[in-house]
Amino acid sequence: MSTDNDFDYWTQWPTASEKPSASDLDLQAIHGVEPLDAQLGVAEPLTVPAMLQDALFGQPEPTEADLARATGGDTGKVPPLHTYAVLDAAKVTNLPEMLDASGLEHRCLFKGDAYDELKDVAPWIARLEEGNRFTRNLFTRSDVPWHMWDSEPGIYVRSCGTFDAMWKHFRKFTKVQDEQGKWFYFRFWEPNAFIHLLEQPDTKRLLTAPDGCAFYHFYAPTKDATYVVTAPDVEAAEIKPFKLSNRHRTSFDAAIESKFARDYAVSLARSVPVRASALGIEGHDALGQMVTSVTEYLKPFGFSKRSDLGRMASCALFYGTHFLHDPRIAGLSQRYLTDAKSSPGLRAKRFQEALHKTVPIDVMTNAASVTKTLSQLRYALDRKEITQDYLAQVYTPEFGFHNADTAQQFIRTCQSQQQAKSLHSSECQMAHYILSALYTPYFLDDPLQEKLKAIFRDADDLKHNLLQELERRSTILEKT
Repeated sequence: MSTDNDFDYWTQWPTASEKPSASDLDLQAIHGVEPLDAQLGVAEPLTVPAMLQDALFGQPEPTEADLARATGGDTGKVPPLHTYAVLDAAKVTNLPEMLDASGLEHRCLFKGDAYDELKDVAPWIARLEEGNRFTRNLFTRSDVPWHMWDSEPGIYVRSCGTFDAMWKHFRKFTKVQDEQGKWFYFRFWEPNAFIHLLEQPDTKRLLTAPDGCAFYHFYAPTKDATYVVTAPDVEAAEIKPFKLSNRHRTSFDAAIESKFARDYAVSLARSVPVRASALGIEGHDALGQMVTSVTEYLKPFGFSKRSDLGRMASCALFYGTHFLHDPRIAGLSQRYLTDAKSSPGLRAKRFQEALHKTVPIDVMTNAASVTKTLSQLRYALDRKEITQDYLAQVYTPEFGFHNADTAQQFIRTCQSQQQAKSLHSSECQMAHYILSALYTPYFLDDPLQEKLKAIFRDADDLKHNLLQELERRSTILEKT
């Protein structure tokens, strides 16, 4: 995010090691907020979800602080609360044009050369009005691009301040200095990042209104919840100037990674529903955990772009969350992904090509492979034993076992995992050996395999439950 280097200042932050500490700000979550639909044919459409109506457009009773600011403590002289939005043009197609057509007071937080170069991806502030179509579109979900709820376009502020006062205040934070005096663009308007930022103890300057007005609440709608922040009741003069610290960087790193994991999980669930259904995945939590795991593994090798991380996470959905540690694949991982001479994007592409040649993706995901594994599992469990010769029939080149050394290393990895998971019964061990060929030896640590993990935890009827689960998976895949 530096303004004088080649960092992607919209998404990337320097790595930091300090852990964030708690803030004393009042932060609450409103759960269960459902976005508006298109409201076709509705005579009096809502402007915002009913749960947010009073929050965003109500006029609460004046507080003692409000009365103190009013001349003579006259309630009639307490100015009304306005609703402002700080919105991200990088996340909303044609945001400047839509604001121009909205009839709302609005302005870009950048000016000069930054405005000329970046206005189409810059932050904008707008004063929202109840009943306005643009305001309604911010809180509406549909497939059209001007319905913006799913884009999480920004944060909302209730304040008695004027538009100019709000613009001047928030402009101060579009570029901030770190503790060494280096300037950075600062994406405080990202809802998830905003919430993580407020976990820090030194962020009150951002939330302290200019002289002569007050902030009432901040709202940060995300897919998980709408977060409400009560602004601190302190004077700006009492607060130190805002500096971008290692804590802030850590917090923003966490926010960016969390949002990417969640968003990509939603994308995967939509794009490959059959795979998710076959694995018995419900919701997006397991997919998000998988994306996070892959991201954490790849970060030390310089992977940060969403396209590269997404490519690798897509592989993990089909091969298993911990597939990069699988003995069939670990050599490819070491050869391609750690090659610092090539860009991460090129490394990911070359790795994926080599992976599909070594362990074909259709073999790992089709109904025939599940049916074959089911037959092998039934054979072993019926005979209550498994031999090296039989494993040689399971660990074939078709499944990526191209030499005896790979097969032996795979067996040792399975044994290590069986010991780590306390799989002491021969039945559990046999099942683990066979299922590992399809789901990696680490499937009992895989968030994508909750169904199998539950069966192994309750091993009293292991044979029946495993066979039934594989039959279910095979049936789903055969229908596609």
